[in-house]
Amino acid sequence: SRSLLEKMKGNATGADRIREATTWAAGKADEITWGNIWLACRYEIDDYIREKKIDIKQDSDEYFELVNKKFNEVINFTQVIDSPMHKNKLMSDPDTGMKQLTAFMAELMLTYNMVISATEEARKGRAGGKKKLAKASVIYLLQMALVAASSAIADVGRDDDEDETLLEKYGQAVLRNALGIDLDSISVGEILAGDWNILNNLPIVKEVFSLLEGYDPSRMDVSGIEKAVSAITKAYKLIAKAVSGEQALTWKNAEKTLYSAAQAISTLTGIPASNLWRLVRSLINTFSTPLL
Repeated sequence: SRSLLEKMKGNATGADRIREATTWAAGKADEITWGNIWLACRYEIDDYIREKKIDIKQDSDEYFELVNKKFNEVINFTQVIDSPMHKNKLMSDPDTGMKQLTAFMAELMLTYNMVISATEEARKGRAGGKKKLAKASVIYLLQMALVAASSAIADVGRDDDEDETLLEKYGQAVLRNALGIDLDSISVGEILAGDWNILNNLPIVKEVFSLLEGYDPSRMDVSGIEKAVSAITKAYKLIAKAVSGEQALTWKNAEKTLYSAAQAISTLTGIPASNLWRLVRSLINTFSTPLL
């Protein structure tokens, strides 16, 4: 992303413009989320004033001080903010290896810390500790269910099994995401890797569970180069077979090579080319599969 100075000067490359265009919707979603959090904090303060019968007028300085205090509390505990004040110690470690290990895990570790902090308060018998733990647990379970349900929508589009309906694919995807249960083959590794397991929010532990699930974690610093080399190799073999007459060049056998190239572009430049490619394939799979 561009620095503040670059944005003020209007300096932007073609890649910068593409990257900003593809993240525009996510930015708007964040604005809506924060706006709703602010409104929720106002409603809570309104209830608090009525319950305690406090003589504070709405829209007064005292009123907005209370709302602002509650808003900051909610933001600090629930929202990912990329600043030195909000990063945990692990993510603030200057070591390059640690930075790679904790990349894209800010939200996961924030959720883990929220639940663990509430658990610790309840264990120590602090006032309101058990209530806070119950609330944190319910929030975590609801978040898990919503994430599993929403990500399952994308999984349905990527499932090219022609013997299953859309509803069957969706139900299996939700179970797989939330509980790590695959009806075709249940394994301990997959169950441990389900969203229900809060330990999946920790680096290293998450990698271990990925290994148990059968995936091969790769280092971010070399994955882009690996993907680029893989895409070039696949393209070379595909063209060589087409030229020699060994295999006809069709859309079906070219698609995997093009997707590998899109993955390499995404990793090396940050432009979500592979996401766009998967979206197109998902739409094709979705509309070519019967609903029931």
